[in-house]
Amino acid sequence: MVYEKIRNIEFQNNFSLYNIFLIILISYLVFNSYFFFAPIILTFLIFFGFDTKVSRVERYIYQCLVIIFYVKKFIFSFTLDNFNIWKSTFYSSYEPYLPDFILVLKQINCNYLISSLKSNSNECSSVDGYGPLLYYLNLPLNIEIVTEVYIYVLLVGIILFSRYIFSKYENYSHLLTITLLSPTLNLLLHQMNIDFFFLLVALYCMRNIERKTILKSLLILFISLLKLHPVGIIFGLIIYGVIKKNRKILIVNLISFIVFISSLILFLINQNSLLTSPRPSGMENSIGFLSLSQYLWINYIKITGQYRDVLIIYIFLFSLLFVIINQNKNEDYFKNINISTYELLTIIWLMTSYLYANYDYRSAYLIPILIIYFQSGRKKEYTTLLLFLVVSPINPIFNIS
Repeated sequence: MVYEKIRNIEFQNNFSLYNIFLIILISYLVFNSYFFFAPIILTFLIFFGFDTKVSRVERYIYQCLVIIFYVKKFIFSFTLDNFNIWKSTFYSSYEPYLPDFILVLKQINCNYLISSLKSNSNECSSVDGYGPLLYYLNLPLNIEIVTEVYIYVLLVGIILFSRYIFSKYENYSHLLTITLLSPTLNLLLHQMNIDFFFLLVALYCMRNIERKTILKSLLILFISLLKLHPVGIIFGLIIYGVIKKNRKILIVNLISFIVFISSLILFLINQNSLLTSPRPSGMENSIGFLSLSQYLWINYIKITGQYRDVLIIYIFLFSLLFVIINQNKNEDYFKNINISTYELLTIIWLMTSYLYANYDYRSAYLIPILIIYFQSGRKKEYTTLLLFLVVSPINPIFNIS
């Protein structure tokens, strides 16, 4: 009750004590060091709760803090060539500049050198764990210029998105700030994994899938061939087609799935790094059944091989779920369950991803669902998701590995 009274104290209708306190804490994390984000924000939410009124002035301050943080992260650290600024924007164990993005650019550039006979495959180390299409994209790239241009485009996108999202959901400005600065999203942008681009493509494709079905299905197939895991969207669309009795969506995505599997098999005949490359298994920064099984197998059961066999169990269970849904396809699931098309497809996408091993940044795909929950006022759901985004990946201060 004491906390309830304190957080509702207002000053001249422009500021509440709740927001003043939260703005001070976030300002410290933005201007000083991000390292203590999880323990500070988690403690605040537990003691003061999630709901409060947000004035127009407070909304503006929250929005500015998000923009300032990413300007500091991308512009100041690069233009000033100050590595300490970059390190201060995330946990200390994640230091390199945009490592995943630069690796992909190097792979594309390397493909070009091989195709133009300026190099051979032995001189180009390939990126493991990507889809077959990545190894056929070849362009002569100046990695430094491409990176700099991309950073500025990204920052403009962040500013425009922030203005839109804060104006549309102004009553949730405090929670949107925590979401956009969360370790999960920050890790995705820190690594600049191409999953970020896939999220944008998926948002477009999963919206009104009944319109431009073939184009959107081809886009999903394209990103699946680049990095495999979006095939979960194709699988979701097949289920969606069965449930909604939409033959066009069902047939188009069945063909996409066949093309995906065929391409993968042909690629694996000559290259098996997809099966042999190491996968993340640290409990502090990875998620998925394979990550968990690797961790348990290696650290507790003391078996260093065959941990991937556990996938057979999960694939069987997932296939069984599909059979059950198919046998009951006359049921109108969308009538009985309050779930949007985007939620259904994203959940199936994440379920297929979580069968394997992923770094925690992939959970950023939950953010659009979180925003849907803000819009519909589903407090239990957005509370759970927000707490998950705050603690994932786990802060090194908790010493979990």
